[in-house]
Amino acid sequence: MYPTNELKIQKDTKYVPTCASVHVPFFKLFRYGGIYPYSFEFYPVPENFKGVRPIRKIGTEKSGTFVVLNRIVVLIHILQWAYLVGQLGWEIFSQDTDAGTLLNLVAWTGTCSLGLVIVIKYYRSGESICELITEVDALEAEIYEKYKAFIPSGKKIHNHKAEFRSLVLQMCVFSITGATVTIMKHLKDPMSPVFMYNVFSKISSSPCYHSVFLTISVTFQGLYIIYDLGFMVQLVATCLNFCRIVGTCIGLISYREEKSGKFELLGEMEQSLKYYKRLNELMTQSNKLFAWVLAISMGGYSLMGCVVAYLPIYYWTSSSPLSLLGYVFLFFTVVYIFCRVIPRMGEVYEVTKNFRMSWLRGVAYSRGSLSLIVEQRNYLELLRLRLDTCVPFGFKCGNFFIINTVTILTFFSAISTYLIIMLQFGIK
Repeated sequence: MYPTNELKIQKDTKYVPTCASVHVPFFKLFRYGGIYPYSFEFYPVPENFKGVRPIRKIGTEKSGTFVVLNRIVVLIHILQWAYLVGQLGWEIFSQDTDAGTLLNLVAWTGTCSLGLVIVIKYYRSGESICELITEVDALEAEIYEKYKAFIPSGKKIHNHKAEFRSLVLQMCVFSITGATVTIMKHLKDPMSPVFMYNVFSKISSSPCYHSVFLTISVTFQGLYIIYDLGFMVQLVATCLNFCRIVGTCIGLISYREEKSGKFELLGEMEQSLKYYKRLNELMTQSNKLFAWVLAISMGGYSLMGCVVAYLPIYYWTSSSPLSLLGYVFLFFTVVYIFCRVIPRMGEVYEVTKNFRMSWLRGVAYSRGSLSLIVEQRNYLELLRLRLDTCVPFGFKCGNFFIINTVTILTFFSAISTYLIIMLQFGIK
């Protein structure tokens, strides 16, 4: 944010932040949980200030308890991934491994690998991600301050706080459900190669040791499921928050019919083009950070969706109810994430496309009634040329394509196609 915002805060004790895209309690949840060691820097406020303290910057702690906790969580993910990869390699070269067990390991190993991609991304690029969040938050505040006088009284701006609360609730529901299903499956079939108890049980034949090993394995597996979903939600929250901000800001800087004066029209158009350029630059930064993570996640979860949909269909007679429940949960999670995230990301491309069209129509309708002099007409033509360079932008899936609202149909089509092929050939 700019210094003028800070002066305003110091003068007005009733100041309410114009944007809350950095919902501090939400990020503190990840901080205390060890998912990422966020740090917070707030603007100074008067002594009797009773509002929500506006945040100046979100960053990363360099040392301390939360950093150590985060390293432990990262280590848990690496250990789980190494264990599953080792078990998968062992089962592949075993003579008596059935296809169902092998595919089960493939599903779990793939899911763990996709989660590890996100873990490593935040571990390596966490500072850059925090800088992007801060810049996006500051730009939203600036645009809102500039245009809030033009917002109709009945029109609502996105409530970031409500969105974050909803996301936390969904994360809790999925985490508890996933951990419960996994623990029940663990207790029912502790010798499954997916669980570490499969290895621990071979260390000693003592019943006492078996109880200890089972407790350790169950606890580890339950915590892993919760943390894996937590890292996924962290990525989803960052992307969806950016989607909301871009959608709101583009709506504010688009053409409004109440612009009637020639100076107002030209000035607002130039200002809107500047803000559009800054939003585009932030999206470019976002794509540098997340484009390949999104590509790997979407492609990987599409493949995992095929596998976890195939297993309960083809092996439903030979699988236990808890195994079937686990497969259904994994598949439902994949579908829910796709339906929750991809359409919202696609909306960014649509609103940026509508921005250019709104100004082209507005200028075309207003040009005849403005009575512009020669210099102003030349300036308007220059602005129109700049408007022509406003190419729609959005989230990229690697370097392949920009995600739009119909991209989700492509992924569901791929999942259903490969599922039909797998069922047709039938792995036995």
